[in-house]
This record gives sequence, structure tokens and C-alpha cells, in this order.
Amino acid sequence: MRGAARRHDEGSQLYFESRSRWSSPLYACASSVRATIKTVSFLLNGTEGLKDLSVTDVRPKVYPNNDSIPLWGVEETGKSMDEISPIWGLVSPAYENYPNISVIKAESLHLPGYSDSSDVSSKRTYQNMPGSEFFEAVSKYAYDISDKSNTYGPRVDYTGYANMALYVKWQNLSSSPETAPKIIDLIWTDAAAAVVVGTKGVLGDGNVGSPSEAARVSVRPMTNQIKYRWLFGIPALIVVIICMVIGSLAFCTLIFRRHNLTIMRRHLNQSSAGRLLTGFLYPEYCNLDTNSKVWSKTVGQNVIDLGGDNALMSLLARDNFGKGGNSSSGDADSWQRG
Repeated sequence: MRGAARRHDEGSQLYFESRSRWSSPLYACASSVRATIKTVSFLLNGTEGLKDLSVTDVRPKVYPNNDSIPLWGVEETGKSMDEISPIWGLVSPAYENYPNISVIKAESLHLPGYSDSSDVSSKRTYQNMPGSEFFEAVSKYAYDISDKSNTYGPRVDYTGYANMALYVKWQNLSSSPETAPKIIDLIWTDAAAAVVVGTKGVLGDGNVGSPSEAARVSVRPMTNQIKYRWLFGIPALIVVIICMVIGSLAFCTLIFRRHNLTIMRRHLNQSSAGRLLTGFLYPEYCNLDTNSKVWSKTVGQNVIDLGGDNALMSLLARDNFGKGGNSSSGDADSWQRG
């Protein structure tokens, strides 16, 4: 296990500075998962149900004699851990000699085996079954917190990369071999609490009750939602209202036929500089009512220069010639000077 980096020169431990000196401790760890029974004391203070419920004490269960010590059982499948994960749990004394079960009477049970999840996922399907597979999946996750795509555990960032408080906690715990194991314990506990669902049914004692005795189980779906502050949408709402008003007026005008697309196209042609100039210079080819495609093919490609010194003289001369009249250069020159 690689611990959180700590600074060795002067400066803050909370952020990295250029040329600062840091080091990370490296520990060799070995873990096992042990199942045990605890005595838990609760305090209920109020009438709001679980909101007013708090745990006051947790301690190992005390057994008055050897007969009260629990009997643990582990399933014997004859298969390797890569093929199947055996079921384990408390066993009634009546099944102590039952075939395909290994039993032991003890205050706790070290859960059997561990298999790399990459091998497991390729050979069998993972099931979140209580008393079977959750502990090995969570153990794998506790030692590989950087794997954000882990199928076997919750997708939570335990690295402290985006959480300064968590990073400082890992710095303090990884500073010595005595406290470093608590990092694995805390991650394992947090991940296991999210996947363990319990084994009790909803049909009463022994799960043998009738459907009418079924307990009500509330399920709340968890979905991702994007919330939007409606105040930021006021400008867009105003624009939408204006567009609706303009659209409604245009629609009413079109219905009562005071204006239509033909009239609108004629107005656009009459206000177009290109239409006005070509109609003035080439009246034999087009006018303001000429179809757009015809106008484009006949005179739309012509270039008219209005920036030269003789631009006005050229237009006047072209106008006189187009009307069949005569014009001299002096007359045109006097128009240009005027």
C-alpha cells in the first residue's frame, strides 16, 4: 500500500510547491475478513422513527458457556474460488453433519479464500448475495481504489484527489505502520456497508408467512437530475414571448391576406440595391418583378462599379442610350459637376 505523500522541507503539507521535497511511504499488507457477532445497544429518542435512532454501544458478544457459542458453516462445492464463491454463515446444530458443509464452533469465522476479480469476472457472474461474495469483492476494491470503473464496488473516489479533508486523513494514518492498516479497514467498511443487503425476508418469521402478511418495503429510485434556476431563464422567456407575438401577427396578416409572401418578395426586390441598379442599367433584361432565378442567370453575375470618377457619367449615358436619346460628353460632364 502506497501512503499519502508528506513534505520533508519547510512549507505547507496541503499543496505542492515547485522544488519542494516529498516522499510516500510504502507498506506490504496482508488482509483477511473475519465474521463475528456483536452486541449493539440502541437509543430511540423521539417519534420520527429511524431519524431518532442512534447507536450507543457496540461490543463483542459474550457467551456464557461453550454450548452457546455459534456454529459456523461453509459450503463445500469441490470447485476453486475462480469458479464459484462458497456460501457461509450460521448453521443450526441440526445440520452439523449435513453433507457438503464444513462446520466449526467458534466465536468468529475467517471467511474463506480470495480471488482476483479480473479472473472471476471472466469465468462466472458476480452476484451480490449476502454471505457469499460481497467480502471478496469489497476486499479487491479496498486494495484498488484508483480503479474508478470497478464493477464490484461503489464508484467512489477514496484517493483524496478531490477531497482535501480525506487526503489529510490519509496523510495522518499512513505516517506510521501502526495506523496505516486503518486506511484499508475504513475503505472496506464503507464499501461493504453499501453492498450488504441482509438476509431477512418480508413474509414474517422464517419467511413462511402468507402474502397478506407481507411487510411493506419502500423503494426509492435513485436517478441523476439536472436542476435549473428559473430566474436565469427570464431573458429566454421574454424572447420566446416576443417571437410568439410576432409570429401570431404574421400569421393573422397572412390569413387576412393583407400581406403574403408574394408582396413581401416584391418589397424585398424593391429595396435591394442589386435589383435597382440592374433594372436601371439593363431594363431590357429585367425589372423589379423579374423571377429570382431568371434575374440571377441574366444580370445577376454582372459587376457594377460605383466607386470610379466616371460612375455617374456612365449611368447617365447608359440611361440616355437606353431611352433612345442622344447625349454629349459635355452634357454628361455638366451633370457630373452638378
